[in-house]
Amino acid sequence: MRNEDLIRLHEEHARGLFLTARSVTWDDHLAEDVVQTTFLRLLDGPEIPGPAYLYQAVRNNARNRLRSASRAADRERRIARNRPLFEVPVDRLAEREELERGLEGLAIEQREVVVLKVWAGLTYREVG
Repeated sequence: MRNEDLIRLHEEHARGLFLTARSVTWDDHLAEDVVQTTFLRLLDGPEIPGPAYLYQAVRNNARNRLRSASRAADRERRIARNRPLFEVPVDRLAEREELERGLEGLAIEQREVVVLKVWAGLTYREVG
C-alpha cells in the first residue's frame, strides 16, 4: 500500500512540485532531479507525508542543490532563464511572457507562494 500511496501522491502533485523546483532553480533538469530525489527519500521514511510537507521538502532540496552548484552550473542556469517557465498555447505567448516578467520581479519566497497557490493548487494554509 505504501508504494501505491507514493505513486498516487506523485501523480497528483508532480507538475506542481516540478514548477516549485523550477521556480527556485530555473533549470528543467535540475528541477526534475530534485523532485525525483525527494520521492526517493520518501521511500525510506516511516510514513507518507502530506502535500504541504512534500512541497516544502522539494523547495528545500532545490535550494540546497543551488547552494552546492558550481560556477559552470550557475552559468547554465542563467542561460536557462531565457527559456520559458510555463508552456502555453501559441495564442497565449504574450500573457506567459508578462507573467514570467512579473514572477522574475518577485523575491524567490514570493515567487514560490504564487507557484504553490496558483499552479500547485495548495491552500494558503498548506503554502504557509
